[in-house]
Amino acid sequence: MRALVIDDSRPIRGIIAKIMRGLNFETIEAQNGSEAWGILNEQGPFDVVTVNWEMPEMDGVQFATKVRRAVRYRNLPLLMISSIADNERIGQAMKTGVDEYLVKPCTPGAITKKLNALGILVSVSSASAKTPHDGTDNIPANSRDLTVSKVIEKNRTPATTSTHSRTSGQAKHKTGKSDTLAERQREIRVLTIDDSSLVRNVIKTTLESVGGFKIVGAAADGCEGLEQIEMQRPDVVLLDIEMPRMDGLEMLRAMRSQGVRVPVVMFSSQTERGAKATTDALLLGAKDFVFKPGGARMSDLQAGEEVIRDQIAPRLKWLCSRGLPVSSSSNAIDPSKIVPSKTKPIELVVVAASTGGPAALATLFHDSTLRDLLKKPILVVQHMPTMFTKYLASRLAEETGLDIAEAVEGEVLHPGMIRIAPGGNHLEVNRTTGGYTTSINRSPPVNSCRPSADVLFGSAAKEVIGGVLGVMLTGMGHDGRDGCREIRQVGGAVVAQDESTSVVWGMPGSVVAAGLANHVTPIELIGKKIGSYLRVGA
Repeated sequence: MRALVIDDSRPIRGIIAKIMRGLNFETIEAQNGSEAWGILNEQGPFDVVTVNWEMPEMDGVQFATKVRRAVRYRNLPLLMISSIADNERIGQAMKTGVDEYLVKPCTPGAITKKLNALGILVSVSSASAKTPHDGTDNIPANSRDLTVSKVIEKNRTPATTSTHSRTSGQAKHKTGKSDTLAERQREIRVLTIDDSSLVRNVIKTTLESVGGFKIVGAAADGCEGLEQIEMQRPDVVLLDIEMPRMDGLEMLRAMRSQGVRVPVVMFSSQTERGAKATTDALLLGAKDFVFKPGGARMSDLQAGEEVIRDQIAPRLKWLCSRGLPVSSSSNAIDPSKIVPSKTKPIELVVVAASTGGPAALATLFHDSTLRDLLKKPILVVQHMPTMFTKYLASRLAEETGLDIAEAVEGEVLHPGMIRIAPGGNHLEVNRTTGGYTTSINRSPPVNSCRPSADVLFGSAAKEVIGGVLGVMLTGMGHDGRDGCREIRQVGGAVVAQDESTSVVWGMPGSVVAAGLANHVTPIELIGKKIGSYLRVGA
């Protein structure tokens, strides 16, 4: 089971997370509501969320309000843990959508009681391991003696003895959790396609040991894979590249031509040849990729099991846990309302993408409106390993006919040129007497990313005298959000890809959640939107 712990105090956040881990929860932490909202959209629903009230960027009540407005999160259990003890204010929090409220400081026993009230019951497997922690709560001294199980009482009514009981509508909200939790627990149907029976077996045993997955079929090549997709209707496909009869790329082309839209994750070897083929696969619509340790036959089985468990399983869950689109109208700013005399001509467009980015970039750069109006340079951060970005730039240039290349140190930016940050390096823009130039460096990663969108966007906001347009495409995490804020602060504009066309709505979703997006737009229309900004200004 998974818990999201939100608190702006690192020590308190750590204590609550430790308690939750002691109750056998897998925990992820966030320091404010804005960051937590991005994590929710990136990683799907959690079994419970604990949230502080008073935090910067987005406080707990604002977070709860936003969560309850989203259809897919209306049944998400929310436990507010706050130092605010005023009954009137606690009642206010409950009305916004908080399910249970706990005043700090709190004990493991107090948290356990609140989890029980939410229908998450903690059963003690060893009664002799109890030690009193305060006057009312007895909890096990050894957290390893705890077994957490979800107990859903379909006809449960809210406790009438609670000081802060919910309204009848909120009680109905609680009793409706069973269906949502049942949906969360539905196994993800996986089809594995690899010519190595050993690899297929390791994938099957490892994913099934993780839990939440069902291997519904296995194929040794693309021909069998297409047949299995038709018969088994999987939720996601795990696909090798080098196979006899029909390889992974040929299969992706066939899926595209037949209109098959099952998400595909590539699982291939980390070689130069593999990098090129994987990049082609991403451009053909594969959603993500993971390197196969030990070569095409995965000779290092232990490392293979770790990669499947730690990298593939989370990716498959992210891809299969996307909910309904979020309305973005509350955060949209109409550029038509900008006073013409105050508009800045766009001097530079900066773009960020991660998971699903290669295909999104291909769609963007094929747009006829953008191509006709592309009179300014574009700089791109795409989260990819070192050997991938050069080939990605080459393939995009070949497909579109545009001036696209991997960025190099000290290159003067000219109208219409598109440069992609080299993998493993940050890309920045510098202002010189002769215009603007690129700067490449290996400073420490930002947001665990190098290249980082925040680094590029921040440098553009500082260095470019005219208008800057930031574009946030599909991707996990929140890299680029702070850079978008800097762009807005200097009078620039931001366009974010919408949730329905994003593979993962993490990066663009974090920008929308922070209220930084001027427009939230489907990928098919972003090229036209950039074109309109190039005409009018920021």
